[in-house]
Amino acid sequence: MSNIKPVYLLAGGRPRDSRSHNLILKSIFRESGKESPIIAYSGTANDDNEDFFHRMTDTFSGSGAGCVTHAPIAPENADIKKAKDILK
Repeated sequence: MSNIKPVYLLAGGRPRDSRSHNLILKSIFRESGKESPIIAYSGTANDDNEDFFHRMTDTFSGSGAGCVTHAPIAPENADIKKAKDILK
């Protein structure tokens, strides 16, 4: 079990200082041990708003993330099995 990495859940509104937000993300990404970690994103708190997802993708990418995949859960027609697979 020693090779299991932590899962980080990030929540909240817009940071007051985007630089400190990026430092937090960069620190988390560095801890992952991957050069460009893969991100699974669920925006349930904002009804999986596509515009917000794209803004977050830009933030994650700008902090060193690789692929960012949307795992929508909130919409009535959401494919929950697909979202679970993405999050795994």
